[in-house]
Amino acid sequence: MSKLRDPQVAGKCMSTVDPAPLLADLASLLPLDKLGVGQPARVGQVVGQPEHVRRLRELGFRDGELVEIVRAGRPCIVQLGSKRLCFRAADMLGVLVQPGT
Repeated sequence: MSKLRDPQVAGKCMSTVDPAPLLADLASLLPLDKLGVGQPARVGQVVGQPEHVRRLRELGFRDGELVEIVRAGRPCIVQLGSKRLCFRAADMLGVLVQPGT
């Protein structure tokens, strides 16, 4: 479970929580479009406008899901579980992944 969603952290004021572990989690994430072709990663977080986040989650971009770039470029093709999806680069900026997992 991501420390950002940890129930022990969720209700606390940030001044009472050590931000170092949270920042370390964020530092290990990068936008999906920065992955190389065939490089596996796990979805770490989906960020952006609520409607956009909801739609990406409906498509299967949930925390911990395995993802990889099948074809780079604009648009690109992404393997997400057993699905292959085509995206514009701007759509992928809100999907933050942890590479190599």
